[in-house]
Amino acid sequence: MIKGASANLMCQELREAATNLEQAAAAANEIAADDVAALESASQNVKDKYIDLKKGVENYHKFLDVADI
Repeated sequence: MIKGASANLMCQELREAATNLEQAAAAANEIAADDVAALESASQNVKDKYIDLKKGVENYHKFLDVADI
């Protein structure tokens, strides 16, 4: 939902962050449950992508404030 909405709003940073999070989560979902090292690495990657998405949302809010919207 965020990916599509941000694309409609022409917010590239937010769209890319949402896409990256979606891809990281999908990749993590493909890892076998017994591959603990890979799961930990994928989990950290998902967390990192979430932080990027959160920053994108914060930047978009800042833009809206500056634009007085």
